[in-house]
Amino acid sequence: MTASGTEQIIPPEEIAILQSLLQDEDESVASLAMEKLLPSAGLDSFLAAHQDDNDPMLRRRCFQMGYISAYRRDLDGLIGSLKDNSFDLWESVLMLDRLYDSQSSLSYLKSLYQNLATDYSSRKDSLRGLVRFLKERSFITPAQNWSDISNYLIGDVLENRIGSGLMLCILAQQLGGQRGLTVNICLHAGHYCLVDEKFSLVDPMEGWKISSNVSPNLCHLCSKKELILALLFQLYSMAVISWDPFDIFLFQKILACYFDFPENAMPYPVGNFLHPDAPGVDKQ
Repeated sequence: MTASGTEQIIPPEEIAILQSLLQDEDESVASLAMEKLLPSAGLDSFLAAHQDDNDPMLRRRCFQMGYISAYRRDLDGLIGSLKDNSFDLWESVLMLDRLYDSQSSLSYLKSLYQNLATDYSSRKDSLRGLVRFLKERSFITPAQNWSDISNYLIGDVLENRIGSGLMLCILAQQLGGQRGLTVNICLHAGHYCLVDEKFSLVDPMEGWKISSNVSPNLCHLCSKKELILALLFQLYSMAVISWDPFDIFLFQKILACYFDFPENAMPYPVGNFLHPDAPGVDKQ
């Protein structure tokens, strides 16, 4: 199952009718036409033919459909890569931010990171050097407002220098990896930490404290699948806490597709489970 479904073929005469509906000033009328065109096999050719049309309303509708189509492709691509385990952890973290924030873009997120990576490029490529750099750049975990979803989005973490322990570990691992430094992310005493091959351990939640020769038995080395799923569940939890319908739908869609879980089986009001009108549900 994908986010956008199966492509349809629309006859040319119906395309002409839909084009006229797109030019209608009534948003509800245009939305019906877009709903029909978006999953169609001829969408790309339609957009190419009309995105520079003389009619400003038609140009606007084409822009809207182009954005929605690109968004769905990105969402489908992320879900597909998660399901077949071909995903790159860092690229997926960037994509989650782009899907969440309509004002964001991959190019902007990559430029934020590249500025930091360039700053780090002259530093010593050691675990202590990496930790010293991140401390000097004031990257910290939140002292309060831990349930703010911005703590789990890489764009906000790079801008505000505040993030969850997991996000700071992912950022540190990416920075170190580009300098040839091999560090893993592990769970230790309930915290996400960095650990190197000598089992020197770094805990961002403890002010980037470094502990030497930690017992391997006390560390669970996390796979990339465990890390991305942990991040997704954290994002979903924050969306539920703030009760933002769009955010809930987005992260629920990704998780439901990943686990092949029917969305209507989610608890009400997100799904139909325990719906007040369902048989056997106590309405008192």
